Amino acid sequence: MLRSRDQTVHPLPSVEPVDGCAMSLEKVSIIGAGHCGCAHTIYLLRHQVADVLLAAHPSHSRSLTTIARRGYIESSGTYEGSFAPQTTTDITEAVRFSKTLFVILPSSGDELIVEELRKLNDELGQHIIIFISGNWIARRASQVLRARYIVETATAPYACRYPGGIGSISGIKRVLPVAALPSPMSADLREHIGRFFPQPLDWYDNCFKLGMASITGVIHPAPILLNADWIAQTNGELPLYTHCLTVPSVLEMVESLDRDRRRIAQAYGFSVFSTLELMNLYYGTNYHSLESFAMHSVAHSQITVGADGLQSRGVTQDVPNVLVPWYLFGLRAGIDSRPMRVLIDFASELNGEDYLTSGLTLDKLGLGHASKEQIVDVYTSCTPQSPPSKRTARRNTIDTIPPVPVLVRMPNNRKIATLLRWNGPPEESPKPAVLEEEGGV
Repeated sequence: MLRSRDQTVHPLPSVEPVDGCAMSLEKVSIIGAGHCGCAHTIYLLRHQVADVLLAAHPSHSRSLTTIARRGYIESSGTYEGSFAPQTTTDITEAVRFSKTLFVILPSSGDELIVEELRKLNDELGQHIIIFISGNWIARRASQVLRARYIVETATAPYACRYPGGIGSISGIKRVLPVAALPSPMSADLREHIGRFFPQPLDWYDNCFKLGMASITGVIHPAPILLNADWIAQTNGELPLYTHCLTVPSVLEMVESLDRDRRRIAQAYGFSVFSTLELMNLYYGTNYHSLESFAMHSVAHSQITVGADGLQSRGVTQDVPNVLVPWYLFGLRAGIDSRPMRVLIDFASELNGEDYLTSGLTLDKLGLGHASKEQIVDVYTSCTPQSPPSKRTARRNTIDTIPPVPVLVRMPNNRKIATLLRWNGPPEESPKPAVLEEEGGV
């Protein structure tokens, strides 16, 4: 059921068998009732692309329960209205509702859902499971799930906020990088999956290249970690882009991270866009620097760090699940990225957790004994491969993680400032730019 104050709707796409398998385009299951899960539900209902069953695990169902009690998701901005999906906390029901299954969760919730889906492997043979955003999940999920395809995206389709199922979509990306296992996928099936997104899909050849294009690890951790005191003083009500990212030394760190990310990808034989190029591509802009983008992007001007501060997803998700695998893949290729290591260690000290151990290590990807060449083989193979064994693995370029720099073992503001050449926030905080429309400067 859809209740919307805007009565203009798009016609339902025709339903045809795709790639030799009859699949219903009228039904989609979405596991995850957070910000992006709500936004994607609204898109599918608003344009009558599909009937939606919005699901959540019983132990993480607070937002879904709120939506179910209210009866709808309330939206303003790009899509204004009240949108009422079906709801459930039964993962089995979500699997049986549709063979197109979206998992739209923080990375910390993916493993729980993968384990629940593993119990239903006998029913997954014709399912396409799409993870938004993936953060290297396709490789992990394909090792335990017997789904037809595992698809992951490099980023979320939207800039949005829906706490408790009430909020808005402030921006929709112009293009969305995706990849699948096994690969390649037929053109018809790619077209079928593309019908469920508001933007064209940019299909990457493999999930390794896609993982190196997940730029949240560049954009989020450094601005939060290097402005920790400032964020605490404002109780998180500090604009992430217009204030935190535009500090000159933070920009310097972000650009260093981005250079190392691209250098690591190149070491494995893959070329990826810079963060600025991707942001311009996503939002149809033509900014000449990350500073200009951060100051003038309308879609990002009102995004704050949030009261969680150092416990926000920009740290607890993007450090262990993006920066850690980047750094470890770099070591395996003979590249020791100091900017990545500094931020990983800094976040570990501040949050009291060793992210190099608890984060997404190569062992957890089944690649603990794989050489650089074997990693490329695993990700570029047309079918999922078993992890390389210790017996068959070639000698790695770097076999151990370098010791933590002494300066980072016992951090305090003065030592960290010296290490990062960071002098703290400017005396006068810049005010967010509010423009009528995005554009190049």
